[in-house]
Amino acid sequence: SHYSTFFFSSLTSIYIVGILDFFISSSIFNCIFLALIKSTFLNLVKATSYLSKYLAKVKADYPELKIDVISASDYSGLIQLLQNHIIDFVIMDIIPKEAQNEIKVETLKKSKNVFVSKEKIKIKDIKELQDYKYILNFENSTSTRELFKTLKEHNIEIKADIQSDVTEIRVGTAKQGLGIGYVMEETVLDAVKNKELYEVEIPIDLPEVKINLVYLEKYLTKMDNIFIKKYLKA
Repeated sequence: SHYSTFFFSSLTSIYIVGILDFFISSSIFNCIFLALIKSTFLNLVKATSYLSKYLAKVKADYPELKIDVISASDYSGLIQLLQNHIIDFVIMDIIPKEAQNEIKVETLKKSKNVFVSKEKIKIKDIKELQDYKYILNFENSTSTRELFKTLKEHNIEIKADIQSDVTEIRVGTAKQGLGIGYVMEETVLDAVKNKELYEVEIPIDLPEVKINLVYLEKYLTKMDNIFIKKYLKA
């Protein structure tokens, strides 16, 4: 039997990828795929909001596929696993410094981050942002660092009242009215559509997140290429 291993790391609060929180390194989604096609087994590290639609498609094509959810972390560790051929590719929201020579990096897509709240909020004066409680990823995450950097350009500082590297928790606590959540727009489309959450209107643009595919081209298996082309790039 053949195993195809796909690691997905935090894409923003990814935390794709997941895409994408995949591997708890930064934000939205953290994720590992171990696919044993012949025995229809799939091991997914930390299911993420970003990947859910791709998983739905995979399940439609492979209805007997089993999915196990686990968690892990560390960008550098992921790259080491990639270089040691233990995993086939990574999805993450940063371009790792180790990404050179034979390591390829492709941006799968860009998505904007948003503030969301249980109630409608319209910010006219940017300084009003300092009057609210926030639900953020941890301060060392890519998404939060980029947010603070953007706000600092406008002389604004905010602090997290609740911190979590799991997107679903940030979304869920925002739905409970415990503060303004900061997440990737894709992860709250349904909640906004159903009026469970509202995007906070603000007079500035918030940082975008890039969802990157990181891999060693010559080590991609046939199944890897099928998954990337048929699902991730479709």
